[in-house]
Amino acid sequence: MFAGAKRTETEPNGSITAQMHFLRPPQAANTEKSDATML
Repeated sequence: MFAGAKRTETEPNGSITAQMHFLRPPQAANTEKSDATML
């Protein structure tokens, strides 16, 4: 997780995606288990 966050500093698009994962509510995470598996 932290490795991805560090990479976001270089990639603006990546930062947005990372923020979405971090800010995403628990319910959404439960609904999308595939995303959780990727992290």
